[in-house]
Amino acid sequence: MKGKKQDIQRDGLLIDLFKILILTILIIALKFETLSNPYYWDEIYYVIPSATYLEGTGLFAVPQPDINHTPLMFIILATIYRIIGETPLATHSTICFFSALCVFYTYKVGELLFNKKTGLMASFLLFFTPIYFTLTGIGYLDIPLVALTMATIYYALGDEIFAFLVFGILTSIVKGNGFFVLIGIVVWDYLKAPRSWPNKKTIICLASFAVLILWTVYYSIQTSHTPFEVFMNKYDTSYEQTMFQIRGAVRFALLEDYRFITSIVILIPVLWYSDKITVKSIKKHIDYLPLLSLVVMTFTLSFNPQFCLRHTLPVLPTYYIFAAGVMDRFLKKKAWILTFCLVLLFTHQWDGTRSHINGGMLETNMEYEDVIATHKKAAEYIFKNYKNSRIIASWPQTAELTRDWTHYVNTSLSVVDIKSLVESQDDEVIFPTDDIQKSYDLIVYSPENMNEDLVRILIKETNAFSIKKFGKDGKTVEIYAINNA
Repeated sequence: MKGKKQDIQRDGLLIDLFKILILTILIIALKFETLSNPYYWDEIYYVIPSATYLEGTGLFAVPQPDINHTPLMFIILATIYRIIGETPLATHSTICFFSALCVFYTYKVGELLFNKKTGLMASFLLFFTPIYFTLTGIGYLDIPLVALTMATIYYALGDEIFAFLVFGILTSIVKGNGFFVLIGIVVWDYLKAPRSWPNKKTIICLASFAVLILWTVYYSIQTSHTPFEVFMNKYDTSYEQTMFQIRGAVRFALLEDYRFITSIVILIPVLWYSDKITVKSIKKHIDYLPLLSLVVMTFTLSFNPQFCLRHTLPVLPTYYIFAAGVMDRFLKKKAWILTFCLVLLFTHQWDGTRSHINGGMLETNMEYEDVIATHKKAAEYIFKNYKNSRIIASWPQTAELTRDWTHYVNTSLSVVDIKSLVESQDDEVIFPTDDIQKSYDLIVYSPENMNEDLVRILIKETNAFSIKKFGKDGKTVEIYAINNA
């Protein structure tokens, strides 16, 4: 009987892998037009540099630049680059695989907690959500994080101990905040059966923590500082900033992109059964506790001064599972109609015409592609007409114009970052205007870049005049010639 059970489990695993592969192919087909896009924002800042650094120096080196992220995705990408070479298509297709993994395990958790219909509806809502659909085509760590956390939660709720161990370890080292999921599972394990605690699942969580601790020790030996020191140097504990970011996270996760509809849906059972909610009734639903650890993980990030709206992504699968479960309970067959309407509303939010917004904020929908398109056209124009010019720009265009691996230019141009030219910024910005007019030829300006305010000041001080402008749906790049007279 034991051998037969193992055969059934093995067959089930193979079937699941086949389903994930099919999902990956479908997602790649849906996203194919965007998969060869040049790299964008944090891909340029640390993801691709870290992966290519490991590709060249060894998979177990500390990734560079050193921004204290755990190494799993950099190791995966470096391995892929060694096999087929570094290309945006390879990078983004890898993210498509993790997106498929997340969609699949969102379905599985929904099926486990409710039923197959709930799992399917939650998966559809998740995939077509603007930020999820968008990040499926960008090489960030967020999609892999949420995929592995959903897999970990699924196996924690079930009895697949080995799979739980594997995914627990992967979750702990895919991104630093992944360990919050494991903390949630440990708490759930205790509350569910305090007399038999700790048990196998608790030990597995501790084993996953041990892997994270081992990496932390290794990192500290290699760099002479801990990753926590790096993080705490950036940590913002001011009440005003924290509350501002928490409000932004709550508003985005629960209200924006028509999620106010699903939030109202989730409130229905609370209002409907408010007189029946007791400690005993809550204990009956203790299986939901590890899912809540995703909420904790998401909103603890609000203390990070580098908080981005994409950091709320881990809460969305759980959110949609609960919403779909309530829809199925109260709407029955009509739940699919509401799901279809929500998907249509979500796709309506894929595009937009926002302008003069930091490019990092444009990852919430497909508008980031407009930035890539304008930057690519500007780079090609400069490369064709002003290849030998001396150029001033701000990040990320300083990287786009000087690093061929970003896939904006074929060879590096002569570019300096505007921040390096600032002489004083205490009371007012001062530039060595005379030296700049003698030494540089062009200024590249985009309102979506970092330090775009400094660029505008320099344009005015050097009497630079516009020679070419590129734009798409509110996103622009303007090239100025410096008045050398």
